[in-house]
Amino acid sequence: MKVSPDAAEVILQEGRQRALAQLEARYAFRILRYLCQEPRSYGEIRDLTGVASTSTLSTRLGELQAIGWIERRHRRYALTAQGARLCPAVRRVLSWYAQLDHRAPLLGDTLQRSGSLGIILALHGGPKRARDLTFPAVSRRSVMARLRELTDLGFLTRSSSSVTAPYELTEDGRAFDPAASALLVWINEQDARLHPPAGPVVTGPPPESTPAASRRPRGSRSGR
Repeated sequence: MKVSPDAAEVILQEGRQRALAQLEARYAFRILRYLCQEPRSYGEIRDLTGVASTSTLSTRLGELQAIGWIERRHRRYALTAQGARLCPAVRRVLSWYAQLDHRAPLLGDTLQRSGSLGIILALHGGPKRARDLTFPAVSRRSVMARLRELTDLGFLTRSSSSVTAPYELTEDGRAFDPAASALLVWINEQDARLHPPAGPVVTGPPPESTPAASRRPRGSRSGR
């Protein structure tokens, strides 16, 4: 499925969106990947994801619960209905990984660094210059570091070394299209859920005020 430029552009327009930021958080995708298979205990998640720090894992699990993607049932963590909607995209990402060579582990680590996923999704809308890849929640230094890493891995390229030359996806990068499409649909759904539009503005005549004759100054007594 081809990613439309308009769909990919949403990532740049809403770089702060909570869903993308949480998905990029370190180990979050790994946790969700294994919970797509079945509910897991804390120890199972720790062993499968390879998270060395218990405080980091506890923090990430707490964040995923707070955003409404996972829940704890009888000492096991499981996906909520909202979290389960990500599983088709997870399977597409894993299918893409399976087609890669020795770069797969390196790419997996890179995608868990802030800015990587946003860059890849944005470039599925077409080539963009570095200065146009702006994410308010990600520093400029981090964006440039991710661009270098993804270029070194062979997923991005530029026609020249000029600072104005746009970045674009290589053939390996474009193979991510099916996964990118599924991720964009899910991220946009979550953004709409987490940031619902404001309610309708109530219009009409103002409430009737109390007639002046019936109002008495505070402290006044009747019958005088």
